[in-house]
Amino acid sequence: MRKPDPNAKTNQLVIKSDDPLDVQKFQAVREIVARNSDLTIKKALMPGVDLFLRKHNWPPGNSQTVLNSFGAKVKKECPWCGLAVDRLYKTEFISGLVTSICKGCLDDQNEKTTVKRVVEVT
Repeated sequence: MRKPDPNAKTNQLVIKSDDPLDVQKFQAVREIVARNSDLTIKKALMPGVDLFLRKHNWPPGNSQTVLNSFGAKVKKECPWCGLAVDRLYKTEFISGLVTSICKGCLDDQNEKTTVKRVVEVT
């Protein structure tokens, strides 16, 4: 693999991965960009870069993290349905899986009789 030229007049992004699936994904992005004349690698990747920077409070200035709550409860996201809820139920299933789910998902799984027990409420 060729190393980036430190004296180049343009900025370069070099992405290296040991995971073959990551390599396939980046190759797929390059192929899709090549097929679409109105698309560039920059246009394909910048929404993800913008999201990452917004999440980490960029541009710099006041580097303090924004307070999520002050005297209020922080909502938790259910990993199954993605719903923001006040509490999650740590549940053990008959299969041996232990995970935290919301009340709606818990009720749904209880109807299917796949729940062994609720371990704790968080």
